Amino acid sequence: MLATLTRRPAAPFHDSHLTGLWWKFLITGPALLGAVIVAAGLDVEAWFVGFVVVLAAIVRLAIGHVLGVARLVTRRPPSPA
Repeated sequence: MLATLTRRPAAPFHDSHLTGLWWKFLITGPALLGAVIVAAGLDVEAWFVGFVVVLAAIVRLAIGHVLGVARLVTRRPPSPA
């Protein structure tokens, strides 16, 4: 069991698949904010849901920015084969 816990990964660290999805987070943040604005314009009385959705939109925007910067910083040009 100790050997399993201390084993080093054979492959070097690669870019996470999540950093490639940064743009989806950036798009869904404003889309959620737009949905709340449209719902408020239609006189939907669900302030708690709107509050939670606005918080989720802000978090998604922040995650998108962080992942986008991480992708930009960790991106390396392809090595010649």
